[in-house]
This record gives sequence, structure tokens and C-alpha cells, in this order.
Amino acid sequence: MLEWLKALFRREKTQVPAARERTPDDEFAVKHQTFHLFLTAWNSFQDTLSTIEYTLCCVRPFGMCQVRALATSVVTRSFQCIQLLDRLAPGRKAVLREKFTHLQEVISPLLEDDGACLIGPSVIPLDEGALDEGQRRLLPQLADRAVSGLLHVREVLGEEYPGLIPPCFVVTAAGTQRILRTRGLQEELSGYVQKAGGITPRSIYKISAQLRRMIHEGLMPVAVAQDFLAQVRRLRVAMQGEPGHLLLRGRVWQEGDSETDHGLVVWGPEVDLYAPDDELLNALRHTISLKYGAQCLMYRRYRGLTDSSAAFCVLCMAVPHARVSGLAHTMNPMRATQAIVHVYAWRGLPAAVEQDRVPVDEFHVLRRKPHAVRLSTPADIGNPVIGDDVATRIAALALAVEEKAGGIPQSMHWILRPDGQVCIIMARPMVLGELLDPEAVPREDVPAPLLNWGITASAGVVSGPVKIVRSEQDAKNFPDGGILVVAQDSYAWLSLLDRAAGVITEKGFLGSRLASVCREFGKPALFNVPDCLEKLADAGTVTLCADMGMVYPGAVPPLLELARPPRDFLPHSPVYQALQTIAAKAAPLTIMPDTPEFKAANCQTFHDIARYSHEKAVSAMFELGSARQHAPQRVKQLFDGTLKQFWVIDLENAFEAAAASDPTIDVSRIQCPPFHALWYGMNVHPWQGPPPVDNKGFMSILYEATANPHLDPATQSAYFSEKNYFLLSRGYCSLYSRFGFHFVSTEGRLGPHKSNNALVFQLRGGAANVERRIMRVRFVADILWECGLEPVLLHDSVRARVANIDVDNGLAVLSVLGYLTIHTRQLDMIMADKRQVLARKEAMLRDCKELLLTTPSHEQL
Repeated sequence: MLEWLKALFRREKTQVPAARERTPDDEFAVKHQTFHLFLTAWNSFQDTLSTIEYTLCCVRPFGMCQVRALATSVVTRSFQCIQLLDRLAPGRKAVLREKFTHLQEVISPLLEDDGACLIGPSVIPLDEGALDEGQRRLLPQLADRAVSGLLHVREVLGEEYPGLIPPCFVVTAAGTQRILRTRGLQEELSGYVQKAGGITPRSIYKISAQLRRMIHEGLMPVAVAQDFLAQVRRLRVAMQGEPGHLLLRGRVWQEGDSETDHGLVVWGPEVDLYAPDDELLNALRHTISLKYGAQCLMYRRYRGLTDSSAAFCVLCMAVPHARVSGLAHTMNPMRATQAIVHVYAWRGLPAAVEQDRVPVDEFHVLRRKPHAVRLSTPADIGNPVIGDDVATRIAALALAVEEKAGGIPQSMHWILRPDGQVCIIMARPMVLGELLDPEAVPREDVPAPLLNWGITASAGVVSGPVKIVRSEQDAKNFPDGGILVVAQDSYAWLSLLDRAAGVITEKGFLGSRLASVCREFGKPALFNVPDCLEKLADAGTVTLCADMGMVYPGAVPPLLELARPPRDFLPHSPVYQALQTIAAKAAPLTIMPDTPEFKAANCQTFHDIARYSHEKAVSAMFELGSARQHAPQRVKQLFDGTLKQFWVIDLENAFEAAAASDPTIDVSRIQCPPFHALWYGMNVHPWQGPPPVDNKGFMSILYEATANPHLDPATQSAYFSEKNYFLLSRGYCSLYSRFGFHFVSTEGRLGPHKSNNALVFQLRGGAANVERRIMRVRFVADILWECGLEPVLLHDSVRARVANIDVDNGLAVLSVLGYLTIHTRQLDMIMADKRQVLARKEAMLRDCKELLLTTPSHEQL
């Protein structure tokens, strides 16, 4: 066997052909392939910077998963630029790697999102006499404000209302953190989300279910379990054997939250106070897992909270087997001038109403004494949940809480004991809204409404496509900016609020969680609209004026002028701050070509590294053509009557024979029809210079130039400020260029085999702010569409591709792309001037359509 193997290796060795000596053409081909890979990495890096800039505009909420993905792309692409530059022009890798490593070390901690380990007890008892002074000092850092609010209520009202607060304790944020960090569970959760590609509308329910399953299957730290069960036993003693539930109320909130951060409450499962230990611990796990429920994930994403900045605690209360619970608002959240307390009541624990399981009775009680019920609307007239006398007692108690809170309107959750006593289980400041002045709402140029009845749960005017949601599958397909139309104001639909522009329900009440979060986010909401699902089934786009209780067909401009944007929490959020820090290390350009400071050792950002690498890679390709030992005649400057700031690289047989010493090439000596079509389109209609810029456009450019030294307004009039180059063969042409402030690349492959033919065009960047740049690429996309291409927009870049095209049609389209390459320069400056934009679009469309008809054929070219 050994001899057979030796013979096999000897035979294989003899079969390997002798390596031939590498020729200059071979070396040029290798360098070109490396250069092509470099351009791919460079373009991806530029796209990532555009995405970062666009994301920081807070157009829509984003999470840490997206921040990690963007940071990873920046790091990866800049590293690829370093590696590929080293293949093209060795000698700079060590210095660039040192700068790269330093930057990587700066941003890496921002992506870990582990957060500091919270120090403090896992469990804090809240009953009188059980809470020591040290625990009281720690409580504001380890539990949400509503927990401290309960203690304050007991202190100021305890003597007047004995037994007002049920026996309770809190599993602190430190305790829940210990549970989630046991045996690396937190890292597994984050890893799963990252591996799944982040939380998207279609994946949020699947990801949420898996994350919650992982928490249920995780281990409970022994010390935390023991502390929890010890406190449960203490509650049993306090209940003196009375039957009851262990009521679990979780809340996610931002650590160090401000007075305006209301947090999101989640109610745990119903569990008997005297249930076995395993059942009680499972109920605690279930409640903690709700931090990763679809509703909490949405809330955290909209608020810009990371795992570490989103604290979570669980309030545990011993309550009797309550037949009735409810909510009291000390005023109408939309009409503060009404002297009314709103009391809501339903059968069962607080969580029952959130799953559409029970109807709700509503009482309007006068604020002034003696409190009297002004209006009652029981769900079942013959069997009301509570009587007027109980409603007035609850209203009086809520007003007492408001008074002790300094007159701040309160939202109070209550439970009615079997003996008729009212207990408070949560009290916190109300989420209030503000209605438009009815006199400011236009009456003219407004169509007849589709619906004209409903309760304003959250004020505002918005327009969008109607989307009726009845199931989880409907929710997955919910569009950004849609109007959510549902049968009931269920807690489940909170998972859609980051995408919904507004909400309409057939049934609902002002005290529901959906209404509260709509007000917190500033999303218009209209509740109790009869038959809205049926009437809006085929409505398409509508305008929702929640202030007036109206829904109108289509977009109604006079009303939309009154629209207020939803609240944007992101600019001050932990997620935004993390991306902002990464952007500061990624996007700025601090070194400029053709200056003494343009050195690898002076790179301060990833953009510096990539830009330096790009400049040196381009120089390496041009130097390659000037070195006789490599590939003479391959790289030349273009001549067309005069020398142009264009260089052409001959990949294969694109030049006629020329003297090796001649550094230029006349256009007529290039044998590449795609090049001639592109060049024809670039020159047939001379560029007339930059368009007249309005004051706002000019100030936008000045601002961008101040923020980015790479954009120098003094260079606006320069025709071509950098080397622009073509890669050519007989049937192939690629143009990579920087015109003014924007980058353009055009690629065309045209030959006898139609199935192999393809054209690609990409434009990005600009001098103005990102909003104007986005408007420009939409402008360009409209022209591309009219010319038969299918553009794809990505923030401030547009890309279009057409395949399977015959040669003559392909040449005509290439001439259009050449025209756009030149004539889209500096258009971003005028995008706010609608009249000038319309005139420019009409002229450019006319020119492009003429080119499609008049471009010479491949025989003529």
C-alpha cells in the first residue's frame, strides 16, 4: 500500500504542467482583477456610509442589530481596501493596519451592548417595616418610578385608607439581569437576533417567540429563586391564609429615565399565590420573557433602547381572588378642560382586558364634590360590573392620589376586594394629548368624509393606505406608513405602532394601552368607529383627522398641512448615540489628496483609510501603464481635440496600435462601441454649468462643506476635479468617475450574444444635505424609468440595470447614461425649487428620448 501511494504521488507530480513565466500581460490581468475587487469594496464602503447618514436622519426607528451590521460593514470594507491595496502597491499595509486596529478598538465596546452589571439586591420587600433605609435608597435605580409611586401613595394616604396597597415586593432590575445573564443567556439572545438578520416586520413574531422560549428554558440562579420564593412565603403570611393571586406586573423602562418616559407595562400570567414553587418560578420566567415580546421589542426599538439600557423589573403583589379590576383617569387625556374622572371597570385581573377577553364598563364622574356619576355606559346594561357608588369612591381615591402627586393627572389601576375595599396596584402620570383648535381646521376643499364618528384616542392628522389587520399574518404584511384598522384596541397591535401612521378601531376606550402608547408616540388614533372594517375594506389611501373624528378619501392637502410629526425619541436614545459615535469614526474625511497631509500615518477615520487606499490604488493602476516592464500602451490619457481629465485602461484589444512612448490616445483610435456610445452621450449636449442655486440650497452646501472638508464649495466650477477612468475591451466599457460632489459608475457589456449583454448605472453622493440628495436620486430614477430601465433607490444613491438587450438598443441606452453622468451634476442644489426642477426634468427627458432615437449604430460607432 505504501509503495502504491508513493507511485500515485510520483504520477501526480509528473502530471503537473511546468509553470510558465508570467508575462507583463499576465501581471496586468492580475492587477486589473485585484483593482476590480478593490472598486467593489470601495463602492460597498461608500454605500454603507450613505446608509449610516440616512439612518441618522431618523426616517424610521432602528435597533442595535442594524448598528452592529453597519459597523461590521464599515470595518470589513475598509479592511478589504487595505488588503487589496497591499496587492496593488505593497508597502503601506503596516501603517494602515495600525490605524485600523486603533479605530476598531474604539468602536468594539459600543457593539457589545453588555451594559454594566447592576449592583444591588435581586429582591426588595415593599411592605411597611420590611423595607430598610439602604433598600429605599437603591429602589430608584433598581425599579421603575411606579414602584416608588406606590410607596409614596401608601405613605401619604395609608392612614386615611388602611390596606390601600396590597402586600408586595419587587424583583429588581439587578435580579432580572442576573436571570438573563445566567450561563451566557443574554449573549445567546443577542446572537440569535444578529444571526436572524435583526428584527424586521416579518420576523418580529418568530424571533420574539424563540427568544421567549430560550428564557423559559434557561436556568434560574439559585440565589434569586430562593429570594423570590422567600418573599412569596412572606406574602402568604400577610394574607393570613386568604385565597388570592400572585399578581406579576413587569415594566421595561430606560435607566435614568426622564419624567416623560412612561415605559411599557406587561402583565404576567395568572398564578395562585399558594401554587407549587415550580409554577411560581415559571410565572416569573414568563413575565421576564415579555421583555422580548413583540410589543416590547417594538417599544424598545421606537424608543431607541438597547438590551442594557432597557431595564426591567417585576412587581409582585398578593391580591385576593378579585372579581373586578379596572382603571381610573383623573381627567380626559385629550380634553384636560373637562372636569371629569374616567373610571373603567371589567371582570377579572388587569391583564384580562388586554387580550379582548372581557367587555369594559365606563363611568364619567364629576371631579368636584360631591362626586356624582354624570354618565355610565355599561357593556351589559342588565349586569353592570360595578355600581355608581363604587365608581364615585374610585374617582375620589384617584383624585386624592392626584392631589398628593402635586396635581399631576394620574392613571390609577385598581382592584376591588371581595369585601368591597378598593386597592391600588399601580399609579403613574397620565399620557396626555393635545387637540387641534377646531377653528384652525379647514372646511373648504375638503371632500365628504368616509367616516364621521369616533372617539379621539390620540390627536393628529395623517394620510396613508388602509390596512385591515385581523391576524398575525396580516400584521407581518403591514406596510410602513399604513393606517392600521382593527376590530379591537388590543394590546397585541402595539407591535405595529412603529410602522403605523395612524390607528382606527371598531371598539376601544381611552384608557387602553394601545391608546396610551399612541399618545406617547404621537400617532393619531380614532376609536369606537362603527363598522370601520367593512367601510374601509376597499378605501385605499385615506386621510385620518383624529381630532375631528373624521376619515376622508385620499390625501387631503388642506388637512395634512396641519399634521404634526410623531414623536422622535431616537436622537437622544442609546441606540442613536452608539451609531453617532460609530459615524464619527467612520464618515469624516480629514485628509485630502494633493496635500502634504495625505499620508497613511495621518488617517483618523475609516473613511480616511478607505479614501487613502482608493487614491493609491488608482495611482497604482495608472503607474502600471507607464512602466515599460509591465504593460506599455495599456493606460493613457484621453484626447478629443484637447486633453481630457479621463484616462483609459485597455483590458484587451481596445486600442489601435500606437507608439509605446505616446502617453495619450485619440478617441478615434479606441475600438470599443460601448465607450463611443457613452462618450457620445456625455458630449452631444454640452453641460451648461451648475444650475442657479437658491439661498437655501447654497446654505445647505455650505453646511455640508463645513461638516465634511471633502466638499469644498470653491471647487464647484471645476469640470473634473479628480481622475476619471474607463476600463475598456472591444465589447466592454466601465466608467468610474467623481464629477463635482457625486460619484458615478457606468458599466456596459455588449456583444453578439444578447443573453450576455448588460448595462449598469449607479449615482450617489452630492454637495447638499441628505434630503436634497435623496430628492435628486428620485429625480434621476424617474428619468431612468422613462427610458426603459428599472431603478433601485438606496438612500442617496440610485442604481439601474438592464440585461438581455441587443447591441444597438444597448448603445442608445448607454448614450443616455453618458448624458445623465454629466447633466445630473449639482442638481441636488435646486431640489427645493419645484418650478426649476420641473423645467429641468422636462428638458432632460426630451434630450434623453432624442438620444434613444439618434444614437449611432454599432457600425457607425
